[in-house]
Amino acid sequence: MERIILETYSKKEMLQGIKRFYIDGKWKIKEDGTVYNEVDGAVSHFRVEEHDGIWRFGK
Repeated sequence: MERIILETYSKKEMLQGIKRFYIDGKWKIKEDGTVYNEVDGAVSHFRVEEHDGIWRFGK
């Protein structure tokens, strides 16, 4: 991941942090790291990766 926007230590914290970037909808993380809006199906161009207990959100 070249550009990290947010780092957290849990998936719950990550989802709370993502809400700061995306006001509308209910955002979820798929198994492959894709971030998507449950309400309208929109997909973020940022991704989430988890490694050694650290969650990273970025490109």
